[in-house]
Amino acid sequence: MVNPTELPWRYCHYLLSPKTRGWIVAPNYDMCDKIARLVKEVIMMKLRFPIVAKKEISGQLYYAKLGGLESEIAIRSADNLDSLVGEGLDYMVIDEAASIKKITWEQYLRPTLSDREGLGVIYEYSSWIQLAT
Repeated sequence: MVNPTELPWRYCHYLLSPKTRGWIVAPNYDMCDKIARLVKEVIMMKLRFPIVAKKEISGQLYYAKLGGLESEIAIRSADNLDSLVGEGLDYMVIDEAASIKKITWEQYLRPTLSDREGLGVIYEYSSWIQLAT
């Protein structure tokens, strides 16, 4: 599972860059819950970024717009394909990529990066792979 505090430094600056839109994608809702807790802890409690808009479900953060930076971060599940359509992204971090179907990457995730020439970062078994779109 992605731990935002362990992201390589070269990705941290991108994730917190001004006026960007990005997703952290997990294979299922259970993993999304775990990631949401970590993201909330890092962004809101440790880094103390002001949040100007957010969506929480049962106390879990699933969307945040960071004040000052005007950046947006959303956590999405690959189980819900409808939620993976329609947004152009600047970056996407995919956790446990081997558990996500190839067709989900090809038809739903990758196209969201194409509009804005976004960066895809895949996390799998303690390794990072950067994808050019």
